[in-house]
Amino acid sequence: MLKEEVIIAEQDAVLPGYLSLPKNPIGIVIFANSSGTSRNAPENDLLAQRLFEGGIGSLLLDLLTDSEGHDKGKIYNIKLLSLRLEAAMDWVSKHKLLRGLPAGLFGADTGSAAAMSAAAQSKHEISALVSCGGRIDMADKFLPYVDAPCLLLVGEKDELGLKANKSMLELLNYARFHVVEGARHNFSRPEEMEEVASVSTRWFKRYFNRKSYQEHSDDYRPEKLKIPFYDRYEAGHFLARSLLKYKNENPLVLAIPRGAVAMADIIATELDCQMDIVLVKKISAPNNQELTIGSINEFGDVYLSGNAKAYATEEMINELAQRAQRNLKEYRDKLGSAHEPISYDGRTVIIVDDGIATGSTMLSAVITVKEKGARKVVVAAPVVSSSAQKMLELASDETVFLNIPENFYAVAQFYQNYPQVGDAEVEQIFK
Repeated sequence: MLKEEVIIAEQDAVLPGYLSLPKNPIGIVIFANSSGTSRNAPENDLLAQRLFEGGIGSLLLDLLTDSEGHDKGKIYNIKLLSLRLEAAMDWVSKHKLLRGLPAGLFGADTGSAAAMSAAAQSKHEISALVSCGGRIDMADKFLPYVDAPCLLLVGEKDELGLKANKSMLELLNYARFHVVEGARHNFSRPEEMEEVASVSTRWFKRYFNRKSYQEHSDDYRPEKLKIPFYDRYEAGHFLARSLLKYKNENPLVLAIPRGAVAMADIIATELDCQMDIVLVKKISAPNNQELTIGSINEFGDVYLSGNAKAYATEEMINELAQRAQRNLKEYRDKLGSAHEPISYDGRTVIIVDDGIATGSTMLSAVITVKEKGARKVVVAAPVVSSSAQKMLELASDETVFLNIPENFYAVAQFYQNYPQVGDAEVEQIFK
């Protein structure tokens, strides 16, 4: 990641910063640092690197000069900081490589209050905002006027920060609260910094992409649907539009990896909801890999077909199941976020695949999600065979399919471009 030194001139100061831009950025994040040296801090470097890897540019900017950074009167002068942040947004709006890009703000300490104040009053549109251990209570009168989706990151052991941020939540139009386990105010441990960088990058990616999707929403009206789809991304947009009716149910979108992960990411962005993967694996007969005799999920639950024991002894089945579960655990651990599975309990859960031929994998996923307490299970796919459709309509609560072709040989026949999806692509989406 290359950092270009830049200078932003404000009326009474010259502010130094670093600009980092990936190829074809999807947005730009301006760092609101209320000091004169934070642009060189390792935690800011890490976040800028993660943003870069996610296709997002960053402007690491100190809102105070080096000498001003020791003046507490200026560090706590929210009006001054927000005016200088507005000057930075003016600079971005005029930059030939940045103008027109969705913009976000990342603030820490009093820089968070400055970001909130600027977002409430700026003539520029802010697509997303992240406050990291921030003193947003210092900008309380501006919070009701912030339209951007706000992510509030607070350390579990930062008692003052937790109290202050929780008390401000109800003043914001749209905010999510994320507690970093075991962290204090400054998120000093490497794993804490990595979590802050990962969660923040996901937040900015979601809302930068959402803005882009909304600008092209007319392209995905049902009457414009044509088979074959150009690729999974196009199919994902069409499917997302058909699933908008569930948006107010706070759904959880689950992808069957790997092909459906990017598609589920689009749907979760459009529905503005959580996303995860659902891990199930078929258990095949020992002497016939084409014959499925059951399945296992990552929780260790085994579901066997009625004739399973005609093809394998109980000992064989246990061995196959244990091996399959180890593979599922390894896959979960490979995700960049390394998070535990999100609970399905009491949720509307939408399970997504890029196409359903036999339906056996999807059926296992439906059983898993129901067994774990989902309130409603919705199966969604761009294409499904007629036999799988009938089976899944019985197994789930609701289904959403865009097309049920008469002749279904393989999922790939319904896409012009259907490349294999690698683990690296899945991991990148979850970063």
